[in-house]
Amino acid sequence: MKTRVRTHPDEKRALIERIKELNCLYEISKLFSQRSLRLEGLLKEIVKIIPTAFQFPERTCARISHDGREYLSGNYSPGGASLRLMIELKKRKCGFVEVTCCDDSHVSGTKFLEDEKKLLKAITGLLGSIVEKKEAEISLKQTTGDLRKKAVEL
Repeated sequence: MKTRVRTHPDEKRALIERIKELNCLYEISKLFSQRSLRLEGLLKEIVKIIPTAFQFPERTCARISHDGREYLSGNYSPGGASLRLMIELKKRKCGFVEVTCCDDSHVSGTKFLEDEKKLLKAITGLLGSIVEKKEAEISLKQTTGDLRKKAVEL
């Protein structure tokens, strides 16, 4: 005889939120595996993905700042409750990721879940790795080009 395990609505909601967070990290990793995308293209796509992982995606917007350039989700508007974490490369800060509750009039209490804060930390860590690898690719291409020029000169 099978026994059905009933899940409490809060447990079910928590599982749904964790699935959204995992999907976000998976989608970012999947984008990075597309070697043809340049860093700017990656950041433009990643900023669109970030709000989908939060509790209220329809009221969440994101902004990524990297080397003086900003990438905004389609619904971005400043103001409201926000979380911001720095993107670091070997202890050097190269930008930040900010998530904002665009319309906080309907949301009462805590604006962001503790797990969402942890997610943002994971995203900034992942972005740090992505930026570092993309910058290394650029440097390698430049060095290879310089070496080819010198080889032709010889």
